[in-house]
Amino acid sequence: MPASPGISERAFLAQVRELARLKSWATFHPLRSDNSEPGWPDLALCKPPFLWFLELKSERGRVTLEQQQWVDRLNLVRLVGASIMRPSDFSQIEKILTKEVR
Repeated sequence: MPASPGISERAFLAQVRELARLKSWATFHPLRSDNSEPGWPDLALCKPPFLWFLELKSERGRVTLEQQQWVDRLNLVRLVGASIMRPSDFSQIEKILTKEVR
């Protein structure tokens, strides 16, 4: 069932998450955005080999500059990686973060 035009962002988020779960996507939505980077998307969805980030807005919701910048950056990503890192892995983190990107 499509979202109604007057639906709130919170209700829209719930609807998208429910549909994603029904379709076997794992979802992540931070409970609070306090102390987070401004503009980070509302929702991450994962169904290998796909990872999709969504910034959800109501029909009249405004996109901030930071939100648009994050979406633009994420759309340039060619490769996505995931790791579990501990303090003892700092040299590996440093190596990855200082590697030249081509």
